[in-house]
Amino acid sequence: MEIRIDAAEGQGAPPSDLFISMRIGDMQKQSRFTNSRTFRFPDNADGKGSFGRVELFKRVGHATVGLEGLNDGSSQDLKVPVAFGDAVKQSNYNLRIAMNKNSSTADAQKASAAAKKSRA
Repeated sequence: MEIRIDAAEGQGAPPSDLFISMRIGDMQKQSRFTNSRTFRFPDNADGKGSFGRVELFKRVGHATVGLEGLNDGSSQDLKVPVAFGDAVKQSNYNLRIAMNKNSSTADAQKASAAAKKSRA
């Protein structure tokens, strides 16, 4: 299925740091927002195709990460400069990035499903 989202007529151009997210069931897609954006989802995504959720995000910070220095099991600390609201108030948000080359998407999905079942 295709979902198309357009800015309403008369709406000004969105800022360059505005992002839009569309979620249907457990599947979420996001992209930089322009005056029109189309998202493609599998038909009846997760059997929850009756409702969707649209979210708008504004970038508060970003950093480039070099993945070449990460080895299997190693990690790297990263300081992301962020500005919440007032651009004068800038600070860092500290993150740690780790790589696991043996992990697969299927393994991650199984772990996520198991975590959801244990919360229910």
